[in-house]
Amino acid sequence: MRILTYGGANETLVEMDGEHVDEVLFSYSTPVAAFVPGIGYVRTTEHYSSTTTRHINKYLDGREAVKVGPSDLAFLATSRLSNKRTPPMYDKEAVAKAIENDPSINSKEAKLIHRLLQGRATEGVTQ
Repeated sequence: MRILTYGGANETLVEMDGEHVDEVLFSYSTPVAAFVPGIGYVRTTEHYSSTTTRHINKYLDGREAVKVGPSDLAFLATSRLSNKRTPPMYDKEAVAKAIENDPSINSKEAKLIHRLLQGRATEGVTQ
């Protein structure tokens, strides 16, 4: 794992060797974007500040990114930094309903969200 200052003092890029996430961008101390193998780039749906938005846009550099909730990004970041992980439950119907209720999520993003969450729910607990 490498922790890099990425651009400004409040941007940190954590590069990890792992099967679930390759890197996570932190703005201040909050995970806001990541690269996930098999999924691609992901970014938070939460708007924190114009500075954080600039950090995310700089990191993505024009690339498309799947929008995920802040808790999903936090899980990705902390699951690779911690030796103990508890897999969350994946409720396909609940996720589908939430996606259906959000008109900003297109069908491609919906499929990627399901793939991301399925992979997260099937990993075992590492002690």
